[in-house]
Amino acid sequence: MAALAIAYHGHWADHGRSFNKERAMKPYLLAGLFMCMAASVLGQNLAEDAHVTKMLVAAQVGDLLRKSCPKAQARMFVVFSEMLALERHAKNLGLSDAEIKTFLRDPKEKARIRALSSDYLARAGAKTGDVDSYCAVARAEVAAGTVVGSLIKVAP
Repeated sequence: MAALAIAYHGHWADHGRSFNKERAMKPYLLAGLFMCMAASVLGQNLAEDAHVTKMLVAAQVGDLLRKSCPKAQARMFVVFSEMLALERHAKNLGLSDAEIKTFLRDPKEKARIRALSSDYLARAGAKTGDVDSYCAVARAEVAAGTVVGSLIKVAP
């Protein structure tokens, strides 16, 4: 902290030596740049991780089924367990809590997961505005034992 205060004031406190701000700050700027680049690369790897994408799509599909089919409910213990497992997976890839949050809040990533989820539901037979089609997909997911099916339960 003292070094930053000295740098800010533009002189060395000892022996009256002159101070070159650009030269003194260069290592800090380079370190900051490398940290940003590393975070960017890690974020890209997280977006490209098949397991992360699969689980985020499953969570989004399960949530859409729960909201669109009145007979479907979230299995909250399973959802919470899977969320913690996914967080552990991301941390094992070397990401910090802040990097994970940034990734999950990224509008581009949200849009990508929503698009993949919509495609998944359309391929499974869900039709926008058709409650019965969403309930049929929910029942099929549970019966097939898919990841989505493990996150929800459907009343008869």
